[in-house]
Amino acid sequence: MQFIINSNNLFYYFSTVSQTIAAFISFLGVFVVFKIQYLDGILNSLYKAIDEHTTNRLGYQFIGEINLFKKVNKIIEYNKANDRHKDTIAELRELISRYNNIRTKKQKISQKFITPTILSIFTISTSVAGILIVKISDESYQNIYLITLLIINITTLLLSIFYIYTLLKFSLLEENTTEDV
Repeated sequence: MQFIINSNNLFYYFSTVSQTIAAFISFLGVFVVFKIQYLDGILNSLYKAIDEHTTNRLGYQFIGEINLFKKVNKIIEYNKANDRHKDTIAELRELISRYNNIRTKKQKISQKFITPTILSIFTISTSVAGILIVKISDESYQNIYLITLLIINITTLLLSIFYIYTLLKFSLLEENTTEDV
């Protein structure tokens, strides 16, 4: 079996790869933005629930407090020996735990978006460079540069797809939001 690379095939390959990876990263960007907005909504609901637990059930008022969680931790420590508020304190701890877990997930999604984006930009850049090399180089030097560029391009393409997949998989894991907030 003979493997023939001609300039027309290379133009199609590099053009297709750059357009496809740009579409993937655009889709991923939109998905990440909507996921972060969704998580922000959950965080706001949990924040309101924590505020409601401290205000209505424990009788503490925190209007305009900048650091609600620091105050809530002091209230929990103050009331942990009080059996009358035992269930409310347990619910408050659970709400704080859920809030922290979702906030951590939101941060991880934002951080994990960086790697596929950088790899995708590099893949697009190598595709554009491949198009330029095919267009301007003569036949004697073309093969070594193109083979090297193809190997780099295919490697970064596969890595980009892998990281896009892992970010989508991580993002689609359900949060613990089935209970009423």
